[in-house]
Amino acid sequence: MHLFLQLGWVQFTAEGKVVDLPETLKSKMELGADYGMAKASAIGKEWFEQSEAFSAFCLGKNPEEVLNLLLNTNNPDAPELIDLKTSVTIGTADFLAALEKAAANAK
Repeated sequence: MHLFLQLGWVQFTAEGKVVDLPETLKSKMELGADYGMAKASAIGKEWFEQSEAFSAFCLGKNPEEVLNLLLNTNNPDAPELIDLKTSVTIGTADFLAALEKAAANAK
């Protein structure tokens, strides 16, 4: 049995035990350029570069400003704002949900 994870194919025994699991799993941010998204990206940017661009976009704005700007686009999971279009093509829905939750918890 095989299962595809973000880091590649993982093989399982008939008993469901993982075969050859890497010693440590890295996040997309930790993988950096090794994540390999740039070659498939329409803007030629890795995941960490797009995440950093999204973070830079948020700087200096309060949560409501960010949420209102992005949730009013036609597709909140793929930013359509000119400020973001050329630097962020990854989905932002999870980032926005985390921002919304953090803002609510801060009140």
